Amino acid sequence: MAASKAYKRSLAKFHDYSLNNTLLIAMQMPTATHVASFRSWRHDFNRHVRKCENRNR
Repeated sequence: MAASKAYKRSLAKFHDYSLNNTLLIAMQMPTATHVASFRSWRHDFNRHVRKCENRNR
């Protein structure tokens, strides 16, 4: 039951993303409130990713 609520919460927050991406977000960072694409980070936020850099943990 708790997993179902967490899934529904994630789906509500990230409704523009596919089911697979929503599940990945929920599994990797259950407390996530915002996500952005690689392109958005680069163009909109002027942030850069170093080669071979890993995700936040």
